[in-house]
Amino acid sequence: DKTKSDSLKQHSLYTYMMVVILLVIVAGLLYSIKKDRFQDYVESQQVLMSHSAEDAVQVLQVYIEQTRRLVSLFTAAESDLINRLAAEPDNEDLIGLLQQKLTEHIPDHFAFTLTDEDGEVLLDDFDGKVGEVCLADIRSFEQDEHAHEIFIHPNPLQYHFDMMTNITLDDGGRGIFFVSFKPDVIATHLANNEVHGHRLLLLHSHNEGMIEITADGAR
Repeated sequence: DKTKSDSLKQHSLYTYMMVVILLVIVAGLLYSIKKDRFQDYVESQQVLMSHSAEDAVQVLQVYIEQTRRLVSLFTAAESDLINRLAAEPDNEDLIGLLQQKLTEHIPDHFAFTLTDEDGEVLLDDFDGKVGEVCLADIRSFEQDEHAHEIFIHPNPLQYHFDMMTNITLDDGGRGIFFVSFKPDVIATHLANNEVHGHRLLLLHSHNEGMIEITADGAR
């Protein structure tokens, strides 16, 4: 009986050990499968993220180029009015007329101004729409238009970005016609290109970590 009892105990111990070993093997297999699936999930999300960002960049590049072209076309079409305003920068009627035409053709603009060939602003800005950052932007464009970069300008009235184009004045001099834009369209493009569960953030290219615009609007 004792021998039989010892045999049963050994058998039970062996069975217990086998069960434990099988459980460990199964747990290891499940962990490996779960890890592989999680890695596959992470990789698929990274692919979606990359495609989403690339699509957003392409859309925004097209929008910026179209907006820049729109400002150039408007400036060419209204060159006579702009030149009259350059000659009479205090003429409120001319300012109002140019504002009306700008609103008709470029409804999402925020402000506009005009400079002489030295980059000096000709129009008074009593509303404070053209701030110091805008003036610095104008001077940068005046020095090298090809080096001009688009970025968001903080402003108490409206965050915005600037577009500028050169004009030839009637006296033969060179001026700059300046139009600033609300960032709403850019925010909409970001929202339209976001993948579910992801956020697209437009970052400042020279100030690491600074968020310029999200799908909710400017920073």
